[in-house]
Amino acid sequence: MILELVRPVLQLLKVENTGLENFEALMALTNLAGAGESVRKRILKEGGFTNIEHYMYEEHKMLRRAATECICNLVAQEEVIKYFTDENDRIKLLVLLCGEEDDLLIKAALGTLATLSSLQINLEDYKDVDLQDDDRKKLNEYIEENRLICEKIVNIKSFTEVFKQLCASQDSEIQFRALYIIRNIIKTNKDIATHIVVTDLMDVLFAIKETKDDRLMNEKNRKVVSDIIQHCLDYGLIQPNKDHTITEEDEDAATE
Repeated sequence: MILELVRPVLQLLKVENTGLENFEALMALTNLAGAGESVRKRILKEGGFTNIEHYMYEEHKMLRRAATECICNLVAQEEVIKYFTDENDRIKLLVLLCGEEDDLLIKAALGTLATLSSLQINLEDYKDVDLQDDDRKKLNEYIEENRLICEKIVNIKSFTEVFKQLCASQDSEIQFRALYIIRNIIKTNKDIATHIVVTDLMDVLFAIKETKDDRLMNEKNRKVVSDIIQHCLDYGLIQPNKDHTITEEDEDAATE
């Protein structure tokens, strides 16, 4: 029954419609996309992704927010990742939306980036597993897609400034999502982690880790920051001293 709603609701998205009509259609699609995998697959099959994405570029902030919230639900579907790993500016748009002043829009954009940048498996679990060739190929493709996404994020010019603000946000949910994305990026590999360590975003991370005021940093968020710093220590990108300096070898390598 619910699958039968997808096509008629998508058909309600029309440029000639009023902003309110398109907003209501986007909200309905957001709810549908959150209903489960079969519904998301139907939305994609009906060409819903590009129709919905169009409204992320709208000047009307309510339409931008509703479209981004819908895309945030759709990226839970594995096949959607391909839309972001191809040569396009979709990741750039999401990072730019994270720099807007609408908190709900920021949360939706961050949620989308969090899902896209998250490697939903523990590679250690597969280290000694004898996988079939097709399964091994699929796993390697999945890892490569994750690397491409994280690399795209850190290569966006505004990434550092936008995420410095988000990490210092007084909204704990915004702060958590931003930190979660940074942890995903750091975990990808040492080379990508270096892109963050050599910026003053790392100074912000050290500063908020030392914050004792629970109103500014709750325990869950502090744990994510600790994970980020520990990964950097494990890579040898920072030294375990009070100055948290980057090792000379890695700093030189990062600036070559």
